[in-house]
Amino acid sequence: MLSGPEFWSAVIALLFVPLAYLLRTIVDEGAQEDARPWRWGDRRRRPPHEATWGRHEYLLALTGFTVLATLTFAL
Repeated sequence: MLSGPEFWSAVIALLFVPLAYLLRTIVDEGAQEDARPWRWGDRRRRPPHEATWGRHEYLLALTGFTVLATLTFAL
């Protein structure tokens, strides 16, 4: 079982991972917006918010489950 400092460092680490992921996604979406505009004959690209929103929901659910499991087994 994790005690005091180890427990809180694990919780902070688990909360940092989704923040880093979301920041990377926001930067990637900004780069996609700066890409050249769509032209006839190009493959159809979905807007960044449609392409990544589902991943955000899965990441949020996974993070919540991981934090809940950590709290359950650490206490």
